Amino acid sequence: MTRENRDDESEERFERMLAECAKEPIHVPGTVQNHGILFALDHNWVVTHVSENADLLQGIPASDQLGASFLHLFKGYEQELLEPLSHISEEGHLISLDTVSIAIGGSITQYSAAAHRYHEKLIVEFERVEDQVLTSSEDVYALLPTFVNRLEWAATVSDLYQMTAEEVKRITGFHRVLIYKFDEKWNGTVVGEARSEDFPSYFDLRFPASDIPEQARRLYSINRFRLIADAGSESVAIMGLATEGKTLDLTHSILRSVSPVHIQYLKNMGITASMSVSIMQGDRLWGLISCHHKVAKKVSVNARIVCDLLGRLFSQHLRALEERSVLIQKLTLKSGYDAVIRSMSEESDFVGTLLRYSDRMMELFEAHGFAVVLDGKCALRGLTPTEDEVRALVESLSVTGDPDVYTTDSIRSSFPDGERYSAIASGVLAISISHIHKSYVLWFRPEVIQTVKWGGDPKKPVVMDPPQSRLQPRASFELWKETVTGKSLPWSESEVEATRDLRHGIVDVVLRRAEELASLSIELERSNRELEAFSYSVSHDLRAPFRHIISYAELLEEESDIQSERSRRFISTIIASARQAGNLVDSLLAFSQMGRGSLMRTSVDMNEMVQEVREDVMRDAIGRTIEWRISSLPTVDADVMMLRLAIRNLLANAVKFTSKRKDALIEIGWEERDSEHLFFVRDNGVGFDMAFEDKLFGVFQRLHSTEEFEGTGIGLANVRRIVSRHGGRTWGWGEVDKGAAFFFTLPR
Repeated sequence: MTRENRDDESEERFERMLAECAKEPIHVPGTVQNHGILFALDHNWVVTHVSENADLLQGIPASDQLGASFLHLFKGYEQELLEPLSHISEEGHLISLDTVSIAIGGSITQYSAAAHRYHEKLIVEFERVEDQVLTSSEDVYALLPTFVNRLEWAATVSDLYQMTAEEVKRITGFHRVLIYKFDEKWNGTVVGEARSEDFPSYFDLRFPASDIPEQARRLYSINRFRLIADAGSESVAIMGLATEGKTLDLTHSILRSVSPVHIQYLKNMGITASMSVSIMQGDRLWGLISCHHKVAKKVSVNARIVCDLLGRLFSQHLRALEERSVLIQKLTLKSGYDAVIRSMSEESDFVGTLLRYSDRMMELFEAHGFAVVLDGKCALRGLTPTEDEVRALVESLSVTGDPDVYTTDSIRSSFPDGERYSAIASGVLAISISHIHKSYVLWFRPEVIQTVKWGGDPKKPVVMDPPQSRLQPRASFELWKETVTGKSLPWSESEVEATRDLRHGIVDVVLRRAEELASLSIELERSNRELEAFSYSVSHDLRAPFRHIISYAELLEEESDIQSERSRRFISTIIASARQAGNLVDSLLAFSQMGRGSLMRTSVDMNEMVQEVREDVMRDAIGRTIEWRISSLPTVDADVMMLRLAIRNLLANAVKFTSKRKDALIEIGWEERDSEHLFFVRDNGVGFDMAFEDKLFGVFQRLHSTEEFEGTGIGLANVRRIVSRHGGRTWGWGEVDKGAAFFFTLPR
């Protein structure tokens, strides 16, 4: 077998034993600590379980007490013991009884007693009062007012940590008291400490989650205080009736013995006695008040209960301090983003508003960079990734991120591409302002390199003991430093909540504006329908009168008795004007029909259409020399009749406005875009001033007089309407006396 194979097998065995250790049933050890005596009673007061040292209590062998009536065993102790026990009904709730003075062999020994009900058993536990710290309720509770008074002076959580550690040390006399806080991964950090000068400091050290495994944390959540009076003493076995089918559950016991691994852990720390008090926030274990002593130490049940009460007061005041801090932060954030929302609601360009407030937005959320991605546009402020990197991040967020708010303090752990810019943007806070489009507002925080101080190597929480083939807790608690990179300061819950509120505000503004635009659109559509109906009716009704005028004027012109040249000129003017008016009416009618009819899309060969239209318009330019440069054009999806009219208007205009050029040139070409075809018609005619470009596509908008160039002023308006109905765009370019170009697009 190779060394590599041996190493692999050892590692596999190590992992397997570590998993088995995590499953250790520490709540049913079958033994108790030897400084106390335990009885378990059924509902008839029969002793079903008893610790083997029960003979110390009254001189009766433990085996003789097993199966006996507890009422008979403690006859004569009704007032201080039996009567209080009969009133215990709440399961899992520990009750501390008055001191019980028990006579044996002519001497009196005082015991403190505590009891609780669990799994249909009444468990009664006795501890000798001798050498215990603070045994009487009066002595213990007299210490609480001092702590309560000091609470009022704890302005920060750091003050509270330190004050609590000092107070517990004062009450119990332990050599070292630690405030031990769990993180989200159950690693623990010492955030407060009070110690004797000869004890090493653990302040600000972090300990891996494996130091307090999951089953131990679960017990800490249930049984809120725990004393190990002497880690070097032997535990005492529990005897049980043969009829009892399972081991006694000591989840709530105050005498429950200690796991051998934990005993060794304490010895490795140089600790003989320890006590812990659980600190709960709601139903979650926030941390522990952990007490250490070099030599064996007994602390009375009353003192432990008072420390538990102190831990509860600590928890409540901690919550109050944190809630006050959160409230202040929320109010600060709200006042900041409210100003942004107000400005957005009053202005049409809300992206511009966000960018104008970018410095304030970064200040509020303690960010160094800010970005807005909306409608395909990306705007960056401060220290951010590149535009391409931000767009790629938004693309990923739209697929994998939270639909409303996304946060991370380590972008490279979430997105592999984030490694490239993690130094400037390890932290990302992003809100989506549209579930349809990829629109986001983002904040960025830079990497903060941290040195984490561990109490020993966190990668070696346990070690193998080859001779015994079992796991041993690590023996070293020397300072071990770890450098953490690729992470920013974390985003607080208040900041995340504030961005949710900001998002709701932005969405409300966008929706309100969309409703306003929809209302205007409906009104505009109604007005357009009425206008189209009116123009159709007027143009249709005017066609016949103009035809009559032309017809009668032509008949009058043919009359032989009209000899006056002046009269004939008048009649010619009437005919020309009537024809011009008729053409105008026909054009207006065609324009109104452009908006009324439905599109009949089909495949159109632009080469064939342009050639046919070119031949048609050249019939009105007989005798002229025009150079046509026509590119090879694509096939498009369009309404044949409408597109033909648009092309005819553009080519007819080009022919008309080059009429004064000896060497007229008309060019027709196209470009292929990502999502559209771009067409253009360019000429070297009279051109136009770009200052009037916005008028070109309006109805009856002319830049030249009818004396210079004939026309109705509706041609380009028809082009725009036709192209718009196809989903395209139109615009023009011109230069006076140098030519013009007209562009339009059609979707691919």
